[in-house]
Amino acid sequence: MTRRGRRTPVPPDPDRPENLALLDHLRARAARPGGPHDMDLDGWQLHTHPDLQERFIVLASGHPVGSAYGVPVLSAGGVAAAVAYGTGIVLVRVASPPENLAPGGSLPPLTDGEWFSVDAWQADIPQAEGTARLCALVREAVRHTRGLGP
Repeated sequence: MTRRGRRTPVPPDPDRPENLALLDHLRARAARPGGPHDMDLDGWQLHTHPDLQERFIVLASGHPVGSAYGVPVLSAGGVAAAVAYGTGIVLVRVASPPENLAPGGSLPPLTDGEWFSVDAWQADIPQAEGTARLCALVREAVRHTRGLGP
């Protein structure tokens, strides 16, 4: 914990096998900021729209959000649980596909296996309900991820 009661974000541990596919995917697309208009996140060019980055922090509901290669990542015990990607995708590591949320885009090979993609905005349901469902999903991803390893 930090002095103000906030927990320090924990990035995904590169030595955990559960993170390999995600980190390989993000590393392959990573770049250092190079232009005057490049936005950065922890020294890497931001690969998530700033609006999605802000929304992801809300969806993480109090959990500290870290990053990997310019992408916001929520980790539990060093294992990535949820990721804000692109302009409107939230990737979650859960046991089965979310049933009450609109899917996001496909991101092979990640979404071919243990990751599920959901739309970060859920435009077809009322905003408060969509946010509540997404927050619950992110909490479920954290619980699921905590059960994956030591």
